Amino acid sequence: MVMPKSVLVRILYIALAAIGAILLIVCLGATVWAATAEDGWVTINAFMIASWVLSSPFILGAIAWSIILFVGGNTNKQASSMEG
Repeated sequence: MVMPKSVLVRILYIALAAIGAILLIVCLGATVWAATAEDGWVTINAFMIASWVLSSPFILGAIAWSIILFVGGNTNKQASSMEG
């Protein structure tokens, strides 16, 4: 994986990855809580669904950007090794 060259883009990538990881943990916690709740289960399930819906762009964005950096870093290494 090759990190972005610009400092601002690198900070944005790290922030998105950190926010995505935190939101993933929150969503998993909400899912476990919704599965074990007995009282107020409708409200808790609504909270769980809302947390997944609102967090999914951040989580998927971090995953997609990581895949792009991983694949892009490998193609740059392959291209430079073929030239030299």
